[in-house]
Amino acid sequence: MPPTLKIHILGLGNLGRLFAHALATSPHPPPITLFFHRSSLQEDWENAGRRIEITSKDLTSSSSSSNYSVEVVDPNINNSTNTSTSNHNLVQDENTQEKEQKSDPDGDLIENLIITTKTLHTVRALTPLAHRLNRNSIILFAQNGMGTVEEVTATLFSNPSTRPKYLAAITSHGVYSTGPFRSVHAGLANVTVGPVYLQLGPTPASQSTSSSSSHSTLGSEKAEKDINPDSAQTQTQPTYLLNALTSAPLLSATSVSAPSLKYLQLEKLTMNSILNPLTAILHIKNGEILNHAPVRKLTRILVEECSQILLSLPELQTPSSPTEGDDLTLTLEERFSPTRLESLVAAVAQKTAANTSSMLQDVQAGRATEIEYINGYFIKRAREAGVQCGNHERLRGMVRDGVRIGVGDVEEWFPDVNK
Repeated sequence: MPPTLKIHILGLGNLGRLFAHALATSPHPPPITLFFHRSSLQEDWENAGRRIEITSKDLTSSSSSSNYSVEVVDPNINNSTNTSTSNHNLVQDENTQEKEQKSDPDGDLIENLIITTKTLHTVRALTPLAHRLNRNSIILFAQNGMGTVEEVTATLFSNPSTRPKYLAAITSHGVYSTGPFRSVHAGLANVTVGPVYLQLGPTPASQSTSSSSSHSTLGSEKAEKDINPDSAQTQTQPTYLLNALTSAPLLSATSVSAPSLKYLQLEKLTMNSILNPLTAILHIKNGEILNHAPVRKLTRILVEECSQILLSLPELQTPSSPTEGDDLTLTLEERFSPTRLESLVAAVAQKTAANTSSMLQDVQAGRATEIEYINGYFIKRAREAGVQCGNHERLRGMVRDGVRIGVGDVEEWFPDVNK
């Protein structure tokens, strides 16, 4: 029989709850440990009946799962605290018998870690766990934006010989919260997961860098060694986590190669770099960016800047050999053409027309946004390549400063719209 390895989850917002619940309700659920980033979550956990509840889109049905161990992790200290655990059976009604399961002792190796924290909190949240991760560990980054992997590597895992192996996931599901450990699965979609090739040299996404940074090439042997120095000996764990994710019906997950994942990440980043900040400064729903001529013109200008940046990325210049299931039929120029990128943005805006973007939700709640890992990532890569992206820079600055404008003010703030 294949090995049964533990899966830990760091970040218990909507996405973390969805991943945890999906794995816990899969046909062969793995042992799962939830990391609490503050001790007050223990009280919320008790009040929630030590379970995660996911309600269907139509609000007519729900299911809950409680086969979890939990640990409290204090970001201010370099250790974690073992706490009470939950039963190891799926909870469907109040009569379910609870069975307590003992949690991992402090300091045990983390074999598989799924990170769903906000990008800007990742390093701080991961720091107290870094000593429990090594070259045999797998980290799955399931987050918005890009640049977190490079930031984590530079800050916590700079030594390739002891560095964990990285996976990343692109999630299209729509989930919103109704309370601690309770969420509504509002948009059933899919998850795409694959290995990550490191960008060698870049500093964290929130910092500017020089154009002299070195880069790995998609599909290259050197890049494979950089992310997976002992790949021939430790395929069990990546395969185990990938199998666990793709076997969870709720996630509808598929596995792709690193080149395919990179392209899909950059496409999603483009969509997020337009929908998120525009809705944040205009305080409008996603679909409304299609209803106003000045906003549509600005969208076109922004995708043109994205296209220039993407076509300049050195790691995309060497063609990659497709593997089974890859969709690499488009040329680089076709994939990242302004027209195609604009159509992708419009399609998502239409599909999620009634939704409030995550960045607008953050702005409305007074929380820090992920702008540095979305538009900030494009700006950083543009500076490395010597490409101009003044409108993305203006947009990032407006979100940073909490600027709110009306649709009629777009031409004043973005003069290129009048050209």
